Amino acid sequence: MKVEIEVLKHQNEFVNANDEFVGLVAGYGGGKSIAGTIKSIKELITHRQDIAYYLPTYSLIKDIAFKNFSEYLTKFKIQYKLNKTDKEFFTPYGTIKMRSLDKPESIVGYETAFALIDEVDIIPHAKMTELLKNISARNRTPIGKPNQIGFVSTPEGFNFMYNFFKKQEKGKLIQASTYDNPFVSEYYINTLKKIYTDKQLEAYLLGKFVNIKTGNVFYTYDPKANNTNKTVDDFEILHIGQDFNIGKMSGVIYGEHNGIFYAVDELTNAFDTKQVVEIYRQRYPNKTIIIYPDASGNNRKTSSGSITDIKILKSAGFIIKTKKKNPFVRDRINITVAGFEKKTLFVNKDKCPNFADALETITYDANGMIDKKSGLDHIIDAGTYAYYFFKQNSIY
Repeated sequence: MKVEIEVLKHQNEFVNANDEFVGLVAGYGGGKSIAGTIKSIKELITHRQDIAYYLPTYSLIKDIAFKNFSEYLTKFKIQYKLNKTDKEFFTPYGTIKMRSLDKPESIVGYETAFALIDEVDIIPHAKMTELLKNISARNRTPIGKPNQIGFVSTPEGFNFMYNFFKKQEKGKLIQASTYDNPFVSEYYINTLKKIYTDKQLEAYLLGKFVNIKTGNVFYTYDPKANNTNKTVDDFEILHIGQDFNIGKMSGVIYGEHNGIFYAVDELTNAFDTKQVVEIYRQRYPNKTIIIYPDASGNNRKTSSGSITDIKILKSAGFIIKTKKKNPFVRDRINITVAGFEKKTLFVNKDKCPNFADALETITYDANGMIDKKSGLDHIIDAGTYAYYFFKQNSIY
């Protein structure tokens, strides 16, 4: 039985491309992952052989791939069985193998007729280049049949997608913007415009390659324009971003008014979570405290005993807002950078000297990652956890 699936113009071009390497770069909501899902199923049916679908983490496999493949295998009227433990879909045409790019050792011991790599530009260029060697080694088709690898991603500066398709001119690259998807709401687009800088919007809305990783990570932070004289006393509710590291526990304390965040105090170099609780109780005895902690605190135990860091905070009576996993560092950075430019984020540099210094001085390393040698990354993590959690809830 022939099944017709409605797709957008750029999705159709990607799905039907026969080049050895084909890429699709688009803004948020541009339908990249859906295009990757449909193309993967098409290749599965064509080859009647196992295929592979790669994402940066197993969490993304659960959140994105499981949902998309379940939906579109059903639309294609293909019976399937999902093994969530092994991350595999079994179908009459072959198996769809889900693999995480943060586990290179898992890319061994199998053969596929087609490979699709989703969210490619999240991975640093050098690491992705090495991963591609492993993926290519697994991608083997019978003699006479085409061997293809597909890539889909939001552009992240001049990272892998730019270098592979533009600079090295390998394969075919299709570019699209969020506007190319008529099903994306105007509300969503307007929200993106409020949250991201103009430069970020060129990438995340228009799907263009732009340099959003300058030498200074928080290049929009202006010590004068983003300074505030507000203090803890100006707020009844305190929002605290909390990072866990034994001997280097860090926190940034915010007040919020009409959607604007003000960093009004900080905590640095506390020994463990129990000491953090004591400090917050002593400093803010009459305040309502909401803590946005490092999600790893659900498992970490920086204090003696068997209780996790987050359970210690909860038992102290603080309100805890967190998710099962931390957001990507790049997402926390991007939203924070935009907050300074759009004047929705301010810092009292007298009350938060370490946080202000980190915002001014922390840079990217040679691999495009935050330079951790300075030791400033702990206070940055704390400061961005709370602000990201607050702002990202206004998008989704």
